[in-house]
Amino acid sequence: MILVQMSQEQYIDLKEDLISVFAVALREAHNLSHEEALEKAEKEHHAILPEGTRTKDHYLYLLKSGGSKVGYIWYGPIERPYGVTAFIYYLKVDEGFRRKGLGKAALLEIEKEAANSNINQIELFVFSDNFPAIELYKSLGYRELRSNDRGAVLSKAIS
Repeated sequence: MILVQMSQEQYIDLKEDLISVFAVALREAHNLSHEEALEKAEKEHHAILPEGTRTKDHYLYLLKSGGSKVGYIWYGPIERPYGVTAFIYYLKVDEGFRRKGLGKAALLEIEKEAANSNINQIELFVFSDNFPAIELYKSLGYRELRSNDRGAVLSKAIS
């Protein structure tokens, strides 16, 4: 499995899915209507990633295996009181390629990349009903920072 930097054209194809997934999270977390959540997701997505793949310090990759695209990953820095952390905004392994170690391989690559940039922590959000993802993250040493009935923010120290 390799990470390939996403082109702006590939990002445009993916953008609708990113916003849709974010809208679901916002709708559930804040009890919003579908329309309110979608509008808020579009605004917040644009604020985080205003220039798509050209947004400074944000990294969007295609996951490739055997020459085929098998998923995506996007991360960027977030300032925290305890320092800069890499936040994984999106990780998706395409349906036919799940449970083959590709998500794990992508996360390990991101951990190396972040550590090489002097970032010493990674965080991500996972929905509480996404049991395969929770199992994966915990197997890699991610620990819960905070949670509610909809999901949790997980964190891992890296070096």
